[in-house]
Amino acid sequence: MKHVKSLALCLLALALVLALAGCGGGKSDLPGTYKIDLDLAPALNSAMTQLGLAEEDLADLTLPVPYTLTLGEDGTYSMQADKEATVTALHTYLQGCGSAIEAALYKTAEESGLSREDFDAAFEQSTGSSVSDYVAEQISQLDEESLLSSLEEDEESGVYKAADGKLYFEEQEADFSEEDYVSYTLEGGKLTFTSVTGDAMDLQSLSEMLGDLFPMVFTKQ
Repeated sequence: MKHVKSLALCLLALALVLALAGCGGGKSDLPGTYKIDLDLAPALNSAMTQLGLAEEDLADLTLPVPYTLTLGEDGTYSMQADKEATVTALHTYLQGCGSAIEAALYKTAEESGLSREDFDAAFEQSTGSSVSDYVAEQISQLDEESLLSSLEEDEESGVYKAADGKLYFEEQEADFSEEDYVSYTLEGGKLTFTSVTGDAMDLQSLSEMLGDLFPMVFTKQ
């Protein structure tokens, strides 16, 4: 009888171990490489409005930058942008801005009663260049290196921990604070940051620059 009782207890213990091993959402499920595309256009649009563009002129422009978030088995993390893809996206964005500036100039001319040909002639006489050349010159003065440098500065690495649907990111373990975290869900290979509390990963300031940042959906690779 004692043997049967002991066997039953062993089976119960084994069942509990298997049940715990099957539970999802723990840190053991988190490690891996995740990717997300963030549209950085809103961060640059303010500079473009200084060149005479209205917000509606920029509404259709995007600047998608791929970011890679790596969560290590050892509790370390890193997040960085794909610089090559960023350069390509930036060139596309700036070309779109150039086209928008040209369209805005011609629209203003038409509203003033000038034909496109008359405006071209008057513009070249006044500036010594065509509209397209002038716009290209203005766009070329934008500092691409500055943007790329800021992306390098935005690269982060350190340590992380997960508890109760919250992710904590810091440079070192001693810096962990219960007041700085990202609320998250993990399901079907999708790591979703639903909100940020405090100053975790500078997401608060990034959200202020980009607007509707959340939910941030990372796809596991």
